[in-house]
Amino acid sequence: MSQYREYPPSNPRLIGYDPHSDLPANHLARLVDHIVDETIHPGMRRTGKGQPPFNPRLTLKVLLYAYAMGIRSSRQMERLCQESLPFLFLTRGDCPSYRTLCFTRIRCKEEIEQIWIALMVTAQEGGLKRMGRIVVDSTKLRANASPEAVLKAGEYAPMRAELTRILAEADAADKREETEGASTTAVLDAAPSTEQMRDIVRRVRSQISGEKRQEKDGKDDEDGHPDSHPDSNPALSAKMRTRIVQTVAAIDEAETEERKHLCLTDPEARMLGEGRSKQVKESQL
Repeated sequence: MSQYREYPPSNPRLIGYDPHSDLPANHLARLVDHIVDETIHPGMRRTGKGQPPFNPRLTLKVLLYAYAMGIRSSRQMERLCQESLPFLFLTRGDCPSYRTLCFTRIRCKEEIEQIWIALMVTAQEGGLKRMGRIVVDSTKLRANASPEAVLKAGEYAPMRAELTRILAEADAADKREETEGASTTAVLDAAPSTEQMRDIVRRVRSQISGEKRQEKDGKDDEDGHPDSHPDSNPALSAKMRTRIVQTVAAIDEAETEERKHLCLTDPEARMLGEGRSKQVKESQL
């Protein structure tokens, strides 16, 4: 019976380069070193041909610390074991090959899982409620928040009224079709409206502008309100109907929270004032 290759505890050296003393006391590599030593206890192994293998603690420490640093390449890990101070501290100056690290990743899955559990327990005992890293870079992501669909507080009520009217007309059309029965000619069936949310927003704003001009000029329409859209098709697709219902709920929520702006295409987006003009734009977070 034989043990693995010699892998002593980390201690200061009397001569030469000393990673134990040069590495900061609060470095992550020290935590990895302690957790693995407390969790993994390799047993005896049979004597075989050739040199004894690396101690599993050594290779597991290299893998765990490399993963924590975002390193996945085993070849890069091998290079860092020769050049990087934290890796030299974990390996005690030894250097496993990339093949050895690959074999460890495959053969020691249970040991890796035990280490992750030990890390979670340590984090819980330390009072950490969330583990992870937030990275902010210059990556450009396609957003669904349209500046044209940002409503002001004064537009909430007119927009809700217009959406409610559209839903009422669509419900009335559905009931009428159920009462009268389906048409015998498919060409005569009413097609769902192709109107989009941006079209509704433009119409509502046009109505608001018309009402303001009428108040300024002292004039009014015969019906006492601006024309709604007499030629619009009351039929709605299921997707558009769901979106209108969600938009009405978002407007109600914005009014309850007393928000000054609401983006209809992305209700969860929050508005910020940017630049010298304090132009309202969607927040990036």
